[in-house]
Amino acid sequence: MVTDTLIKKYTQSFDDVLRGELTNDTISLIRKFDSRYKMQINQHFSLKQKYFQSKKFTKNQRLISHLFLEISSAWFCYEILILICKEFDLQNNIILLKEKQNKGNEFRDNFLKASGFKVQSNGIVNKFYDKSILILDKISNKSMKISLLSDIQNTLNSLIASNKKLKKQDYNSSIQDFINEVSEVERIYKANFKKVQKNREDYICKHLEFKYFIGFCYSLRNQYVHNGLTYNLVSSNDKLYVQALQNINDSLNHLVLTLAVAIFKTINRVNLENLS
Repeated sequence: MVTDTLIKKYTQSFDDVLRGELTNDTISLIRKFDSRYKMQINQHFSLKQKYFQSKKFTKNQRLISHLFLEISSAWFCYEILILICKEFDLQNNIILLKEKQNKGNEFRDNFLKASGFKVQSNGIVNKFYDKSILILDKISNKSMKISLLSDIQNTLNSLIASNKKLKKQDYNSSIQDFINEVSEVERIYKANFKKVQKNREDYICKHLEFKYFIGFCYSLRNQYVHNGLTYNLVSSNDKLYVQALQNINDSLNHLVLTLAVAIFKTINRVNLENLS
């Protein structure tokens, strides 16, 4: 979740980085990110019922559509950050790896560690899993839990099919990590529900790195942008699906802004070192 403290850190890092010696292209991209992200966190989508043929299009189903739009918008902010890094690295070669990488795996390890983003991003992803557990805990009915897990698994399988169609199958390893975990959780729920509650971290909160979460978000964005909604709007789990998508959206926004702070601080530090 994006906090006021993080926004203050971002604002300070944004002001500091623009005081440095930067190319016009870099400054333009930084300003583009700033305006795009501020629009992203303040925007509000409205889908009017009268334009849908089905009268059964519920509030939760409209929220699902909203959240897919918001996740896609947050993703575009992430892509601007990569462009900023590419422009800055034309002269510095500090932030990004030289060879082409999958989404989320573009960054040099030295940058991730020195900027503190590696530790921060791991914390954000772990919170994503913690909140995912709370969503499951709200379901008292065992069969409903299994039904939701099956819905999630079907969605992930559709992402893999979409990646293959879009020739983006390199991202399927990230999605497969999610499927393997969902499958394990579903198996344990079917076998012994109490065991899951007692040892939930062993089964649900496996450590998942930033790059895998980003790969998942990228596939989710691809599916929505190129193939439409990934979700079967006839499902009885609409409310829970809204909560799951909101969790993804909040975590992605948190990661993007935290990454922006790490990048801007790194650029500012390098500029100061070059001047001294």
